[in-house]
Amino acid sequence: MRCARFSPTWCETRLLLRANRGSITAEWALALPAVVVVAGVVITGIGVGLDQAALHQVAADAARAASLGLGDGDVLSRIRSTEGHHVAVEIQRDPSTHTVCVEIEGSARSTAGINLFHPSSTMCALLPPELAQP
Repeated sequence: MRCARFSPTWCETRLLLRANRGSITAEWALALPAVVVVAGVVITGIGVGLDQAALHQVAADAARAASLGLGDGDVLSRIRSTEGHHVAVEIQRDPSTHTVCVEIEGSARSTAGINLFHPSSTMCALLPPELAQP
């Protein structure tokens, strides 16, 4: 008898392992879709965060350029060259506070044509005294 040279518990464990032979495959079949969904959500969240950060940077650069005397058309073409034509841009100059604000609203790039996130950014810059109108 083969189990005679080993302990009886070893024989029982070996029999249990044979009985549970497909359980690991079944557990992975149940867990894998959840892991894929979580990974997809994490990757999408990182992508949305990167889009938002890029939009903040473009808005800050545009506000800075507008405060240095660049015209609205030039600022708009600068934004369109980096972000494309899928963004809405609004440039507001406020002479009472001596500021120029650039508001950009974009649509997040998505898969399957579903846009759940609409990143937007508003950045303001002070106008220099020679450009500020009283």
